[in-house]
Amino acid sequence: MIKNLKITTKILIIIVLTALICGTAVGITSYNQSKTTLFTSVGNKFTALLQAQSISLHDYLTLVREDLKLIAANETTIESAKGFIQAWDRISGEAKDVLQKYYIKNNPFPAGEKELFNGGDERFLYNKRHKKYHPWFRRLIKERGYHDIGIFDLKGNLVYSALKEGGFATNFLNGELKDTEVAKIYKNALNEDSQHRLYYAPFTMYGSGNKAPASFIATQILSPKGDLIGIIAFQIPIDRINKIMDISAGLGKTGEIYIVGSDHLMYSNSRFSFEATILEKTVNNKQVNLALAGESGTLIGRDYRNVEVFAFYKPFNFMDKTWALIGEIDIDEVLVPVKKMRDHIIIIVILIVLIVSLIGSFAAKIITNLIDTAIGDIKKLEKGDRGFVIKYNTRNDEIGDIGKALKSFKQSMIRAEKRDQEYLEKLKKARKNAEYANKAKSEFLANMSHELRTPMHAILSFTRFCIKDVAKIIKTKGIDRDIIDEMQLNLGSIEDSGTRLLALINNLLDLEKLESGKKELVIERADIYQVIGQTCQVLKSLIDNKKIKLICDKPEFDTNIDMDKGQIIQVVTNILSNAVKFTPEGKKILISCEEKAANIIVKIEDEGVGIPKAELKDVFDKFIQSSKTKTGSGGTGLGLAICKEIIELHGGKIWAENSDKDGSVFTFTIPKKQKGSKNDGSKT
Repeated sequence: MIKNLKITTKILIIIVLTALICGTAVGITSYNQSKTTLFTSVGNKFTALLQAQSISLHDYLTLVREDLKLIAANETTIESAKGFIQAWDRISGEAKDVLQKYYIKNNPFPAGEKELFNGGDERFLYNKRHKKYHPWFRRLIKERGYHDIGIFDLKGNLVYSALKEGGFATNFLNGELKDTEVAKIYKNALNEDSQHRLYYAPFTMYGSGNKAPASFIATQILSPKGDLIGIIAFQIPIDRINKIMDISAGLGKTGEIYIVGSDHLMYSNSRFSFEATILEKTVNNKQVNLALAGESGTLIGRDYRNVEVFAFYKPFNFMDKTWALIGEIDIDEVLVPVKKMRDHIIIIVILIVLIVSLIGSFAAKIITNLIDTAIGDIKKLEKGDRGFVIKYNTRNDEIGDIGKALKSFKQSMIRAEKRDQEYLEKLKKARKNAEYANKAKSEFLANMSHELRTPMHAILSFTRFCIKDVAKIIKTKGIDRDIIDEMQLNLGSIEDSGTRLLALINNLLDLEKLESGKKELVIERADIYQVIGQTCQVLKSLIDNKKIKLICDKPEFDTNIDMDKGQIIQVVTNILSNAVKFTPEGKKILISCEEKAANIIVKIEDEGVGIPKAELKDVFDKFIQSSKTKTGSGGTGLGLAICKEIIELHGGKIWAENSDKDGSVFTFTIPKKQKGSKNDGSKT
């Protein structure tokens, strides 16, 4: 399609495409560089924010650990633990039922404010101890921001809880909360080798009734002598961690930073969720998995909302737990400045293409006008006009070169036409002479053949009469035998020469008729295998004299075909007699027939002298003989030429090859049905 366009259009397309490609390349390069720069900038900002959040979180949790150590070793804590455990042991009945009824069910303060109740009748030892120590613990969780503080005895009982929630007074070894994370760290803290060690339980939904997110950190309460008294645990408020993570400054419209635990649950609320996501939302994506595996970095992937984001991930280690600190911002928001720049680049590229197109169109028009002028001059030359003047051959550019070449071409054409005219006259004269000579040759051959045929018949007849007369003389007169023998020999030579001369004449006549198209085939349905057999029988004496073994394979298919039987006999005779003539005594000649599609293929293979490879293509030419056979072998070189004409007149082909046994192979094909015969199936 493009090759059919005019040069003006092609030049304009090339210019526009070049401008478009260059502009697009510059635009893409600028876009990618800006995108990379923007990603780097956003990455640096988020990395800094993520680091700041990590430090804040680390500082807070470190403070919690230090607080726990200090409070566990505090004298008030040690005394209160002893007091609560002693009071617990003196409670008559089920301590859990008694304490939950007194401090939860009958607590005069509403839910969420149960910690405001200090205790009742001091005749009840637990109330007395509670009034003494509870205000200190209540003030501690308020000032430090802890959700709750609990004290366990060595039997698994939560003997004190500042908030008095559902787990208060429950046994964590065999009660309903025995399988919680709190129970696990309690059991770990009971070990004798756990002195001064801290144990952390990750955030879970904790509680026996209305469960809420909770995380615990615990350690032993030791007496001044180092004896284990009990276990103290802080319930770390997840709200505090959530507030640390809940920042929006510098995060844009879609940016957020959150924490994911090793259980793939969010430990902070999503900025974009109206419902709480803490311990409710599972996040299992590439950035979280990489962070939990201890790696830090950035990537483009999907967030928990299945939105494509630019993600920043960092591991955060607390105690023996690893959290994933994740920062994310939507790719669409990150790319807003780049997209604006892309739009500007597109507009600039379009303007450049338009301007270049206008300039290119003007330049292309100038060039193509000159080319059109040159094309017009060429068309004039094509129509035979040689009188016009080429005006642009004086230019110094490529158009000038075209003009100079065109002028030279014009002059060459004038000279060539003059030569051609002269040559044409000579050619006409030569053709006329050739036609005359060819006609004279044909007439000569016809006349000569006719003139030679008649006396030759007479010579042969009289010679035969002489031979017969000589024979009679021998029987009756008794003339000298030697004279008679010599006469017979001479007369025999006359007969042989006459016979050869007659054969030559017949060949010349046949060839002339075949070449001139005067030879007509007499088509009949005949068996080509029988034709071959008849020919072999005719030449049997020659074959037997040379003791040649003739093998003629009988085909297993129908060998009846349309042919001029006499002409095909002549073909087989010529080829087979040559094979006999040039095959040494005692050798073999093989004749075979094959069937291929609508043709019969006949092969005559001998073990004779063969034909030089360079001469194979010429053996069917008139008066041509192989260099291996023409010396002393006789023949005129017309037999194979006649074979070729006869086979081609039948619509077949004939060729010669050398066999593997140093002999030659002559092959010819004949269609089974001749066109126009009653057997070809066509309508005439």
